[in-house]
Amino acid sequence: MVNFKKTREASDLDVAITRVLDRMKTKEPGTEEYSDLLVHLERLEALKVGNPTSRFSPDTILLVAGNLAGILIIVGYEQKHVVTTRAKDFIQKLK
Repeated sequence: MVNFKKTREASDLDVAITRVLDRMKTKEPGTEEYSDLLVHLERLEALKVGNPTSRFSPDTILLVAGNLAGILIIVGYEQKHVVTTRAKDFIQKLK
């Protein structure tokens, strides 16, 4: 069976965000260094939101590809063979 669990590797952007957060833990809030780190964190988060890693999930792509393959198989079969009434009943049962 196909495993549909999503495993996501940390991108360079995620690593940079983690580094900034780790450095922020060592600084006192209200200091100039903390404010600079906060500005960097906001910029990195904006980049992360602005550039999604993937527009479509692999599940969606697999589902669409399967549907298109099924449609092409049925259309190809119908062009070469006559679809009898029994075949039509069988197709409706699969839904």
